Amino acid sequence: CRSCARCCKTFGMLFDRDTAKRFTMMDERKIKVEEIEVSKGNFYYLVTFKYPCNKLKHDKEGKYYCSIYDDEESDRPQFCKEYPDNIPISLIEHDAKECPLLDKLLKAKLSRL
Repeated sequence: CRSCARCCKTFGMLFDRDTAKRFTMMDERKIKVEEIEVSKGNFYYLVTFKYPCNKLKHDKEGKYYCSIYDDEESDRPQFCKEYPDNIPISLIEHDAKECPLLDKLLKAKLSRL
């Protein structure tokens, strides 16, 4: 996908309540904390960092791309290599509201359940 780059403009990670609470004491304009139910009665806290990846670039047509995506020798994080298959379905549901690709993935995953 080379459209919105939402997944590279912000970083979301799940934390326990106490760890997430620590982030609320930092830059509230750039860090957001939300409670997410990952399974019935089991909550985690989604901490969203509104800092774009420094490897995110855009071309002349305004399409986004990762400057190290195809570089075999790059130190591209494992999380990025496995995204979006490595995130819980509850987070896909959360983010699919804003990302057409994740919405399509969510529908495919739900149809297999």
